[in-house]
Amino acid sequence: MKLQFIILGFLCVLFTSTVFSETSTKELIEKKLTEAQQFYINKQYDDNINLLEELTKLDGFETSDNRINILYNLACSYSILNKKEQALDYFEKSIDAGFINYQHISQDPDLDNIRKENRFGKLLKKVKYYNRFWGDSFFKTEYKENISVDEKIAGLSKLWSEAKYNFVY
Repeated sequence: MKLQFIILGFLCVLFTSTVFSETSTKELIEKKLTEAQQFYINKQYDDNINLLEELTKLDGFETSDNRINILYNLACSYSILNKKEQALDYFEKSIDAGFINYQHISQDPDLDNIRKENRFGKLLKKVKYYNRFWGDSFFKTEYKENISVDEKIAGLSKLWSEAKYNFVY
């Protein structure tokens, strides 16, 4: 019985410390991200990069809600400073993490310094491909509480064909 209380106590301490560390990491990332944005606004791109790269090294970064934006912002800041290789590396990482806003990328002046690079063109094609799938009007269909059996079958058929041709090898 005493052993059960010790184990239970240990698990409680372990659980609460994990929850608190995740919360504090999330808050830290958000606080530092706000600071980094101020550096960007003030055109202090080196400071912006240093702070954003510091965020990429935190334990909770890989699961952070801000991960995609941090990687994309690093690509933008490196591009502004004309550090093309670093900009392209972070641009690729942001795409791999899920940044696929083709319209934004196409018009973002921060990326002008890398726009003519071959690697940028290849990465942009990748974004365009992802947009072809996720930008489909099928995903913009208004939600309805009750749909007909025919609509259910059509939706499942579309889902299956996209999964089959885009995800299954």
